[in-house]
Amino acid sequence: MEGAETRSLVSGNVTVRRVALHSNSDVGSILGSASAPPSGSEASTGVLGGMRFDVRIRTSPDIQFRTSLTQNLDANADLKLRGTPDHPGMLGRVVVNSGK
Repeated sequence: MEGAETRSLVSGNVTVRRVALHSNSDVGSILGSASAPPSGSEASTGVLGGMRFDVRIRTSPDIQFRTSLTQNLDANADLKLRGTPDHPGMLGRVVVNSGK
């Protein structure tokens, strides 16, 4: 993070090496809540009020998926987190190459 309290930037790179989901996880609900617009709450103030995101999120080439919901999953992702804490946005792609 760089900048001042009134204007800051959270930037960098994140590499996801492992993903684990419990068998009782509802993937549909997880994805649905991730795509829902933020609630109509008041705008953030203080440090969060002037904060912006510029974060690249990628999977490692040897990512491991541990879940009872899939078998032999081979996937990769390259995403970009942009926006603000009040209005975040995710751009990019997730590719599932194989698996059940």
